[in-house]
Amino acid sequence: MRLLSGLSRRAFLKHSAWAAALPALPRLSLAASAAEPQGVAAEAPADKRRKVIVLGAGLAGLCAAYELNRSGHDVTVLEAHARPGGRIRTMREPFADGLYAEAGAVDHNDGFPHFVRYVKEFGLEAAKPVFKGTVVLIVNGERLEIKDRAPVWPVTLNDEEKRLGVGGMFQKFLYSVGTQIGNPTLPGFSLDRWKEYDAMTVNEFLRSQGASEGGVHLMSFLASYGFDWDKGSALHRLVSDIALQQISGIGVGTYLHGGSEMLPNAFAKTLRERIWYKATVTRVEREASGVRVVFRQLGEERSMTGDYVVCTVPVPALRRIAFTPELPALKRKIISELEYTPITSIFLQVRRRYWAEQGYSSMASTELPIRFVIENPGLRPADQTRGILQCFIRGSEALRIGAMDESDQIALATANLEKVYPGIKDYVETGVSIRWHDDPCFGGGFAYWKPHQFTEWMPELATAEDRIHFAGEHTSVVSRTLEGAAESGNRAAREIHQAALLS
Repeated sequence: MRLLSGLSRRAFLKHSAWAAALPALPRLSLAASAAEPQGVAAEAPADKRRKVIVLGAGLAGLCAAYELNRSGHDVTVLEAHARPGGRIRTMREPFADGLYAEAGAVDHNDGFPHFVRYVKEFGLEAAKPVFKGTVVLIVNGERLEIKDRAPVWPVTLNDEEKRLGVGGMFQKFLYSVGTQIGNPTLPGFSLDRWKEYDAMTVNEFLRSQGASEGGVHLMSFLASYGFDWDKGSALHRLVSDIALQQISGIGVGTYLHGGSEMLPNAFAKTLRERIWYKATVTRVEREASGVRVVFRQLGEERSMTGDYVVCTVPVPALRRIAFTPELPALKRKIISELEYTPITSIFLQVRRRYWAEQGYSSMASTELPIRFVIENPGLRPADQTRGILQCFIRGSEALRIGAMDESDQIALATANLEKVYPGIKDYVETGVSIRWHDDPCFGGGFAYWKPHQFTEWMPELATAEDRIHFAGEHTSVVSRTLEGAAESGNRAAREIHQAALLS
């Protein structure tokens, strides 16, 4: 899981103790690496500068607006919330001592080319978090402590799986097809060739490669962070993982000093009054000479005309926007049916970093309702004694727990954490929960691709309709990531810039 958590799967796997249980996934030897990222290459001549309306001030929208504005186009961003960032959200209340938590997307990586480029351009400071200590896992009802060697797993593995070890299992049963698929980030890559993998879930794919039920359970538990392997498309998982690997290589997870919101805030500082906040788009009308966008602001209906639109809002929000003329039938079907993953995150402030005092890592993976645990964020002053633990819950459990009163959610999370770090309940001071699926502008954490959807639906979502262009993590092979959002925003900006030059 990359969007909407304080922990990426990559970061989890790079943890020193975790690596004892699950060695680093092998680098795939593919013929070519991803191209260096480029914004809009050149400034548009005066007679080729166009009025562009960007829907949404998430990272995709901000990147598109920034690149188009820098190239001389007249850009306006319409954002339904009163802040920039979309699913990037740094939360500072109700925490004490200057603590803050990343309630939304946080998976930066010093190998992500767009992220690195913008961090440098804006003069931001990124640092690698340090996670150390004994990792706690709770699987099949057993509590395991991982120090410097793999544990005896409480699942039934066959002889081959025992011989391979967990790292070998991932290589044989999941990633051995990587060299066949090739590099998804290169021009001309076709998903159609691999439709057979889009017809099955990840777990079904593992079984087809020879994994036992115990092996499937173990691999799913260890690496399905933010992703249901028994329901999600195998091709989506394979392509997104391979694409991430090609883009970031051996890059490591990083945090931004001051919070992830530093990045969207830097874009917003540059764009300034070009961003219109609390502007909820209701209609997009294509006309002979351009596009008309209708939106509500301060209770009034307003409109704006332009030459092009970049639509970066998540699919659930697209359902509330009327398009005239209608979008093609397939795109309408996708917008109607594509699901987003429910996400509930519970953040607990603790008086002392008790887990560290006991020698435990702040990373834990469990089959308890709270599922995943991480200290959030991973950067903090050396003299800071308080801390924040995030419980990241997805899927049906996110809906069930998210429907509880917040006080009951905090009580549940505290009781679950006591099973992970015995004694910690005495140090919990306060808590807060965030339910991304309850916000109609997002509808969940990220696009969730079921079998038979990714091959046809993702390229269709990325396809422009005349003067309307589309971006967002759901339109990128690097889906569910900030890098995918940034990549898609740059793509849409290039499409419009090139169209303007040819008009």
